[in-house]
Amino acid sequence: MPTATECAICGDAGFCTHEAREMMLGLRTPFTYRECLGCGCLQLVDVPSDMSPFYPNGGYYSFSKDFRVATGWRRALRKVCLSLGGRRLIIRRSYPLVDLILRLTNAKCSSRILDVGCGSGALVRRLRELGFTQAAGIDPFALDDPPCVRRSTVQAIDGIWDVVMFHHSFEHIADQAETLQAVRRILAPGGWLLIRMPVVNWAWQEYRTDWVALDAPRHLWLHTESSFRICADKSGFSLQNVCYDSTELQFCGSELYRQDIPLRSVDRANYFPPSEIDQYRTKANELNARGLGDAAAFTLSLRQPRMNS
Repeated sequence: MPTATECAICGDAGFCTHEAREMMLGLRTPFTYRECLGCGCLQLVDVPSDMSPFYPNGGYYSFSKDFRVATGWRRALRKVCLSLGGRRLIIRRSYPLVDLILRLTNAKCSSRILDVGCGSGALVRRLRELGFTQAAGIDPFALDDPPCVRRSTVQAIDGIWDVVMFHHSFEHIADQAETLQAVRRILAPGGWLLIRMPVVNWAWQEYRTDWVALDAPRHLWLHTESSFRICADKSGFSLQNVCYDSTELQFCGSELYRQDIPLRSVDRANYFPPSEIDQYRTKANELNARGLGDAAAFTLSLRQPRMNS
């Protein structure tokens, strides 16, 4: 993490600092971020030596038990549709995240798909349920249950993968350059790296340290599109596509933080009337269309083919 006088991303020497608080859990512990005046990347300065208080058991959304297997007639109907070639239609209508992955990476049922920072493995299990039988997940805090999820890091993983994905996990990683080099080692020639993460954009300018996606201190790096292009290029990747996919959370969560209300302390559906949620959702879609959303999916390929030994 940043200790030198120059930005680790672009080498610029100009910075301004911001004090943010841990607000998702309501701890309100202060932390300092450094904002590069060159590339705009936000970098956490005072990284805690022990991050466990900020990832309590059962207290972080990626480990929620949110996977539901279809049962009864729904399961039977899904099997019939899958067997009749209706997989893509089912995904398009019912699973927008899986649909996004397939559109951006052209993954097939035979593709070797690795979800890095998979949490409880809900997405991996969904992919397998839909016929992507070689999907697997890794997470340094995984419980190794189910078997398609392992406790590991990308540096320690073996094999060659057609698609490597980070769904809002890349910003939690301290050594991003080392991580991208590890992905280069395991990514198949012609394979895709998909990174979905927060982006420093309109919401940061509007809410500053009340921006919900700042998420101190769990988010160690928050990139602008420009800073991530530099990061990817340094690591031997070519950025092929940027798809902004922010949601109404950038408004709901940030408005709560402005009022000193932790995200976990309220049910947003009760706090904001449906009409206001709809307005926020419409505004998020407008920002996405203008490339100003606070989250995006970056699709990357190897700039030079990986050389087999």
